[in-house]
Amino acid sequence: MRKSFLLSIRNLIKHKTNSLINLVGLTVAISSLMLIILWIRGELSYDRFHNNANNIYRIVDGNPADKESWAGSPSPLGGFLKENFPEVLSFSRFEVISRVVKANNIAFNENRIAVMDTSFFDIFSFPLIRGTIKNVRFIENSILLSESTASRYFGNSDPVGKTLILGDTVSYEIIGVFQDVPVNSHIRFDLAIPFENIYSNDNWGAWNYFTYILVDPGANPDDFKDKTIQWAQKNRPDKLDIMKELYYQPLKQIHFQFNRKNLEPTIEKTSIRAAVLVAFLILLIACINYTNLSTIQSIERAREIAVRKIMGESQSLLRMIMIAEAILISVFSLFLSIIIVENFLPVFNRLLDSHITISLNDRIFILTAIGLVFITSLFSGTYPAFILSSFRPVDLFKNSFRIKGKQSMRTVLVVAQFSISIVLMICLFVIHRQMEFIHTKKLGMSPENVVNIRLQSESVARHAKELKEELLRNPEVISASVNSFRPSTHNEHWGISFNEKTNDGTNENMGLWIILADKDFIKTMQINIIEGEELIDNYTASETPFILNESAARFVKGDEVVGKEFEFFDGYQGKIIGKVKDFHFRSLHHKLEPAAIIFFDQANQISLRINSNDIQSTLSSLEKTWNKFSPDLKIDYYFMDEDLNQLYKSEIKTNKLLMAAGILSMFLCCLGIFGIVTYSAKRRSKEIGIRKVNGSSSLQIMAMLLKNYTWWIVISFIIACPLAYFFMHQWLQNFAYRTNMVWWVFAVSGIIAYLIALLTAGFQSWRVANQNPVEALRYE
Repeated sequence: MRKSFLLSIRNLIKHKTNSLINLVGLTVAISSLMLIILWIRGELSYDRFHNNANNIYRIVDGNPADKESWAGSPSPLGGFLKENFPEVLSFSRFEVISRVVKANNIAFNENRIAVMDTSFFDIFSFPLIRGTIKNVRFIENSILLSESTASRYFGNSDPVGKTLILGDTVSYEIIGVFQDVPVNSHIRFDLAIPFENIYSNDNWGAWNYFTYILVDPGANPDDFKDKTIQWAQKNRPDKLDIMKELYYQPLKQIHFQFNRKNLEPTIEKTSIRAAVLVAFLILLIACINYTNLSTIQSIERAREIAVRKIMGESQSLLRMIMIAEAILISVFSLFLSIIIVENFLPVFNRLLDSHITISLNDRIFILTAIGLVFITSLFSGTYPAFILSSFRPVDLFKNSFRIKGKQSMRTVLVVAQFSISIVLMICLFVIHRQMEFIHTKKLGMSPENVVNIRLQSESVARHAKELKEELLRNPEVISASVNSFRPSTHNEHWGISFNEKTNDGTNENMGLWIILADKDFIKTMQINIIEGEELIDNYTASETPFILNESAARFVKGDEVVGKEFEFFDGYQGKIIGKVKDFHFRSLHHKLEPAAIIFFDQANQISLRINSNDIQSTLSSLEKTWNKFSPDLKIDYYFMDEDLNQLYKSEIKTNKLLMAAGILSMFLCCLGIFGIVTYSAKRRSKEIGIRKVNGSSSLQIMAMLLKNYTWWIVISFIIACPLAYFFMHQWLQNFAYRTNMVWWVFAVSGIIAYLIALLTAGFQSWRVANQNPVEALRYE
């Protein structure tokens, strides 16, 4: 074995160009694969750190695999299930709210205050640092802090027993400190208060809260659902419809299933699968390069192999030497890759908005690294080893040396390389076109240049109208609206009841997405009014005013929509005072749905449409205005278009991954072509010299060397197009509104691949074609 490695090192040094190409190619491939594996591992680790992870379920209205399922549930549901079904060991309601928190007379704008039951800490593994799970129980106006929040408020001193003020007047006593929530948790919070302090416990009509249940380890969620339905049929018919609608979503699946009303952005499983596929395709391209270059230089090494066989070396030893070369290249590449990954990781984390880390003490990481060496060595070294060790010395001395099937195998491998690269390139173009389509599609409203200022302080919220008027005095503010609309987390959905059936004739009730806002919301968001503009501007009646979009208006029976009255929330009166054009208030994954804008006095933000001339200067002046109303509290704002982008987080990550993969795959293909052209030209140097002496021009020599590449790219293009079409057609089905897969995307991808290949091969061919023929003949 020692002899094999020593001979392998000598051969690697002898063939410097080939070794360098293989080393660079495998280093790039392994680095990419390691980064992607670390990212996938981080995504797959979500919520798996809980001790009870296998037995925790979230209650969802509708099938969790359906994007239209609703993750909210009514407040009494968890207690109802625990009381009547022994499979439910514990339950906890959960919601996240925003409040201003005052500690030591300093105000903090907190966006992640959890409202929960004490049993939450029995179900989930969020360890308490101060206080213990057994003796810390929520009492009225008690609060728990995360470790980092406690440090932010009180430094190194013990916060237990101290008092915080939420809002303006309500005091909460700190009874414990919990460990910071890990980044791979779909539940994120910095403070926790009792559910009963904020919400009612007996309202079955408001499906606004997350409910988690801990079930017996032997319970099956499907069987449990059937049992609840059968039980309700027999014992509680009034709850039968609810039991039929409920599904029990495993905790480990929440991060990968988009449901209406989510705590954190999810990621599609298709993105995970795409990342796995891309990583191994890049590695495959690098291994193909190694195989091709090793077989191409077979003629150079044929004499060496023949002499070794005559000297008595066995075929198995020769194979070991070849495989040892592949192992050495892979090991060197691995060491370089670890250095690259460690230094590039911060950039990668920013690119994909992730928090992955690398540790040499991580056993899984070490095993993965060893596995990569084994896989790359196996893929890249086995075929050349068996080919080169199979030479018969007698064939060489008879001048009849030939490697059977070498040319056809090399062609297959090169075509496979370029097919992969063209597929990745087409997918990249299609995804990029879809993202461009998303960003340029007319939404029926205009989120650009809209900045939203949160009103978390109750005192500021009470003076929202005065603050709005003051902000409007700024010449850079075009319009303003007090509202509660945030696209990334919008989940307000009501049912309204007419005295007559709706147009579809199915029932008297209609579900509406609701936006609570003042009348200037329509102007600020640039939504077009179809009917009722005068009523909207001057409405003062006592009924709650509704402005329907076109999709909602279609359900209202009769030609006249404006003026119709109805009930909502069992007795509250509403009246339609206007109709607006349909607008996309959710992502383009969903079709336009019935919605209504309701004039409402209470809201949690002010939306400002500002000029785009000098945004930073405008924000500074807005901050000064804010400080007049709330000098102790820092302004908290976000841009609406950036918030909309959160709805496409999964697609944005996929786009970035494919962009990097496309660039890397073409780079690796170019490396391979460079090596092939170099060795082909070297092998044919005598032929090239003779042709030049006989009058062939440099262009003719180049054409001779390059003629095969055109056919290889054409064949690759023919193979890649249907594969890319299939993958992208499936991916685009995730969107209700999507771009078309136009022919030129495929054509441009093929042309780019051809030009890159031609430039790479052409550069090296030009150098060879312009060499002095005397040098070429002397070389031979």
